[in-house]
Amino acid sequence: MVLSKMCPQLINKMTIISANYKVSGIKPWFRIIIKMLLLTLVPFVKFSELARLQKWKLEMMLMDIGLSNEDLQQVFHPTLILAAEKDLIYERHTKEIHNHLNNSILKIIKNSNHFNIINKNKTLQAIEKFLG
Repeated sequence: MVLSKMCPQLINKMTIISANYKVSGIKPWFRIIIKMLLLTLVPFVKFSELARLQKWKLEMMLMDIGLSNEDLQQVFHPTLILAAEKDLIYERHTKEIHNHLNNSILKIIKNSNHFNIINKNKTLQAIEKFLG
């Protein structure tokens, strides 16, 4: 979504999976887990590139990505929004993204969660059909 804002000429279509653009879109109990994971990484960051990378990824999950509702409304690329039935992202947040993106399709993947959605046949079929 950020790339679409910054360099729209690079994108024809987008597929976003279990996405959020505000930290408030992530369920609070998972934000707590992220913070606990960050604490466990602190002793290793000094010695491990992998730990530094993981710390960076987790910290990104706790920051808004700098997109507003107005920014989303400026995205006109066809966009497939996929979310897991049991996602860590609030369904209302996913629907908010869908409502602000002008040319989007929202699909909730049944029998999936935030971690396995990418491996579900329904996910891959939806992407293939969309990009077709």
